[in-house]
Amino acid sequence: MYYLSGKEYDEIVKEVINLYEDYVLNSFPIDVKALATAMGFVLKPYSSLQKEERGFLLQKEETKNGFHVCDISKGYPKYTICYNDLDQEPRWRHTIAHEIGHIVLKHGSNPTKSQEAAADYFAKQLLALSCIIIEMGLGSVEEIVYRFNISWESAFYTYKSIMKRREKFGDSIMDYEKEFIEWIRRWLPS
Repeated sequence: MYYLSGKEYDEIVKEVINLYEDYVLNSFPIDVKALATAMGFVLKPYSSLQKEERGFLLQKEETKNGFHVCDISKGYPKYTICYNDLDQEPRWRHTIAHEIGHIVLKHGSNPTKSQEAAADYFAKQLLALSCIIIEMGLGSVEEIVYRFNISWESAFYTYKSIMKRREKFGDSIMDYEKEFIEWIRRWLPS
């Protein structure tokens, strides 16, 4: 597993917060398909592909879950996110969020290990933002899985990350999260 610096993790959370605010993401689980569409991205599920093409993509480690392509033939970038909709919903939701992360974080078409780690963290935070989990008072992996419709593995890593954060800072809100938390308190159920 590749780890980023604390500053890099913070910058990713800031990007996720910007998406929440810019696209008014205020209900859970996050509808990643609607978000991708609102951002102007085309979604292409594997089930829409020919059997041979789908089989080829599923055999390759780097494309088995999904990928994105950028077409600049018309002078501006047009992104297509291809994803394995034949997999379980939490898995393909993570894949779409991961690919959105690559695009938002401006990774090229051949991402490094560091960029893959950044896109994974972006996806985890987009689907289940740590400061929202803390604000909601969720205290278990199970609660995170069911509230945000993410995989048990993803919820475990999110929970573990929150526990490390609590060890260092308690349930205090980071400076860059304060305004965002005030915004979400208006729509979070009491």
